[in-house]
Amino acid sequence: MAHTFRKIVASAALAALSVGAHASVLTFEDVPLTTGPHFFLANFHGFKFGTNVLATTAWFYTDEVSAFYTPKSPSHYIATDFSLYTGAQFEATQSITSVTAFIFDGAWFTGQDKIRYQLYKSGLLVHTSTDSHSLTDTTPQFVNSGYTGLVDEVVIFGTQGYYALDDFTYNTGTGVPEPTSLALVLLACAVGAGAARRRSTADTAAA
Repeated sequence: MAHTFRKIVASAALAALSVGAHASVLTFEDVPLTTGPHFFLANFHGFKFGTNVLATTAWFYTDEVSAFYTPKSPSHYIATDFSLYTGAQFEATQSITSVTAFIFDGAWFTGQDKIRYQLYKSGLLVHTSTDSHSLTDTTPQFVNSGYTGLVDEVVIFGTQGYYALDDFTYNTGTGVPEPTSLALVLLACAVGAGAARRRSTADTAAA
């Protein structure tokens, strides 16, 4: 019975923590693209990059070779609009949003300075990441979000026009439960296993 109990608890823990095993990646390689930079004017795989208003959107996608950006998966990538540069090292770009909540793992960046994320769910800030290491022009760096819950909005802070993003990585799992929720699951398993053990003992005594 003790062995059965351990199996139940292990199974519950694995079920609760088995999130992110099947990550999806937006490589931007399948964006319909003619030569040169273009602003996002439509949703892309369910995601919206900025306002989709040409005069104000901060994100564009391109396949142009640049001395400042090295895409993780050649040759398409997205970058921020240099015309919005104000001189600040950390400035918010326009949101990357989805109607369907998702778990944001992170993305690959090249450029200058550092970046960080702010993640939102239903309009509420749920997580602010730590600052990344300093970016470089030639070596893509994966910047992890550090958050395993569901979100529907990602805001990237960085030096506008001085970084590029590639291989946006996410999944549509249910999120890792809070510690209290996980504890309740394990407690329920323990109670159930205890009840089964008492019934087994009673049946043995009756026999």
